[in-house]
Amino acid sequence: MSASPGQPVPAACGDWAATKAAYRFFDNPRVTEHGVLAGHFAATADRVAASEGPILILQDTTEFIYNRAQPGKIGFTKTINGGRYEAGRPRV
Repeated sequence: MSASPGQPVPAACGDWAATKAAYRFFDNPRVTEHGVLAGHFAATADRVAASEGPILILQDTTEFIYNRAQPGKIGFTKTINGGRYEAGRPRV
């Protein structure tokens, strides 16, 4: 599956046996996100510990919130319903 990360599970697995095995893996209650990522976290910690220079951490976020006191000065490009803040004001 790692060779085809954008494909649906059946297409990434290639045959019915591998697809069935993948779905069984996903459905296994003993398989957790933490357990699957534990090796990645440990390897990352080892690489950080071995580094002597600065470490750059990149972050990909899907939401940006730019609050402005006067949003009219920068303009709105799109308004979306993002729920409500605690004070009851809509998030746009």
